Amino acid sequence: MKKKPQVISAISNISKQRHVFYHFLKFLKPYWVHESVVFVLMILGTVSSLAFPYIMKIIIDDVFPNKDYELLIFILLLLLGITVGNIIISFCSNYLFTWIKNRVMLDIRSHLFDHSQ
Repeated sequence: MKKKPQVISAISNISKQRHVFYHFLKFLKPYWVHESVVFVLMILGTVSSLAFPYIMKIIIDDVFPNKDYELLIFILLLLLGITVGNIIISFCSNYLFTWIKNRVMLDIRSHLFDHSQ
């Protein structure tokens, strides 16, 4: 059974795209440690964002019915700390991601310039 030309063309395009992907992957390879740190920071940012609904549950279910205002002050300070931590994590993640992006672009441009010489 013969393959249709459209199928062969699609397979050929996927093969070319894979080749381009692997070609650009070599520019990312020197920064894998930094990329791992960005990944961990992104996960920490997500986890810290998920703390807010749970803390609000504690406030609504435990603090208000029992009128425990000392716990409320502690929880509000905890929310403030989580917010500050989330801002710091977000800043570090964005800064490191931008640094990696700029370094990779510099490497690609240098490679292109060297190749054109």
